[in-house]
Amino acid sequence: MVYRHPSCAGFGVLPDQSILYSSEHGAGTDDEINIIERNRNYGWPNVQGFCNTAEEITFCSINNVREPLRAWTPTIAPCGIDFYNSDIIPDWKNALILATLKERDLRGIET
Repeated sequence: MVYRHPSCAGFGVLPDQSILYSSEHGAGTDDEINIIERNRNYGWPNVQGFCNTAEEITFCSINNVREPLRAWTPTIAPCGIDFYNSDIIPDWKNALILATLKERDLRGIET
């Protein structure tokens, strides 16, 4: 099941509905996969990708920022995600499947 939201490329949820993931486009860098958690800040627009500069580290520590699970620069243009729980492709079992526009591929992301 894939969920759409205007500011994100897609949402995916574990079968037990315990974790919600989002895929999103960065402004020019750092496309991201995030785990969505209540009362967390995801950094935008002060942080793109991981908290890895002095300014971002300060902002992240003050503002309860949840860093992404994954980030890509150069960008890959994620266009949707879904949780894969089949035995057909064993390497992808229990993974998020991410479709990309830029590379036009599917990627299995360990959760």
